[in-house]
Amino acid sequence: MRTLETEVFTDAPNIERLFEEARVIFPDLVTGRYEEVKRFHERLVTNRQSNLQSEISAAQLRIVNRQPLRAQIEARRRRITQSLRASGPADELLRLRDELAERESELKQFEGRLQEARRLEARIDELEYEVEEAVRALRQDRRERSTIVDTASRTFSEISELLYERPGQLAISATDMGLRFLPQTPSDGSAGVMSMEIFCFDLTLAELAQRRGEGPGFIIHDSHLFEPVDGRQFARALQIAADFSKRTGIQYIALLNSDEIRRAEHESGISFADYVLPTKLSDTPDGGLFGIRFD
Repeated sequence: MRTLETEVFTDAPNIERLFEEARVIFPDLVTGRYEEVKRFHERLVTNRQSNLQSEISAAQLRIVNRQPLRAQIEARRRRITQSLRASGPADELLRLRDELAERESELKQFEGRLQEARRLEARIDELEYEVEEAVRALRQDRRERSTIVDTASRTFSEISELLYERPGQLAISATDMGLRFLPQTPSDGSAGVMSMEIFCFDLTLAELAQRRGEGPGFIIHDSHLFEPVDGRQFARALQIAADFSKRTGIQYIALLNSDEIRRAEHESGISFADYVLPTKLSDTPDGGLFGIRFD
C-alpha cells in the first residue's frame, strides 16, 4: 500500500518514448507534451494528498473529542460488570427494571405538566386578547361619555378650588384594570390632603348622581376621614359641605366626636353649633345591641 509521500508519477523512459510516438501517429489526438501531462499529474497528486491529510486531521480530532464520552462509557461498563459480579445478573436486572419504571413515571408527570403549561399559555393569550378588547371598548365608552367626564372634572375642580383657592384635577382614564379615577389637589401628598381629595371626590359623585336623578340623596363621612386634617382645613371642609347641602339639597352627615367639633371651631373661629344635632341615648337595663344581650 503506497503512502501519501511515496505516490509519484512514473518517470520511465519507455513511457516518454511511447508518448512521443503517439504524438507522431496521432497528431490530432495527442496535442500536449509529456512535461505538461507530468506537471498536471503532479498537481493532481498534491491536491489529493492535501485533501486526504485534511480528512485524517478531522478524523483524529473526532477521536480526541470522543475520548471523554468513551471514558464515561468505559466507566459505566466497569460499574455494571462489577455489579453483576457482586449481586448477580438477576438482581441487577430487577434493579434496572425498577429504575426504568421510576423514570417512565417521572416522564409521564413531566409530560402532564408540559401539557398543562401549554394550556395555561394558551389561556393567557386568550385573556390578554380579552383584556385588550375590554380596554378598547372601555376607551370607546369613555369617549362617548366625554360630556359626563368633563362635567365631573369641572365639578371636582370647583369644589377643590373652594378648599384650596386653586382648582384641582380629576383624571379619568381607561386601563387594563378598569376605569382609573385619579383626583389631584394643588398641595402635597400628605395623609390630610388625600383625605380632602376623597372629600371632594365624594361631593362630586353625589352632585353628578343627583343631576341624573340617581343616588341616595345624602353623604355620610366618618370622623376617620378628618383625623389627619388640620383644624382650619377641617372647618373649611365642613363649611363647604354645609354650602354644598344648601345649594344641591343633598343632606351631608358627618359622624364626629364633640372634641373634634371644638378643635375645628377653636382653630378656625367658626361656630358649627347650628349644625350639631342633639343626641340622646336610649339604652335601658333590659336592652341590647341589635337585639343581642351581652351579660
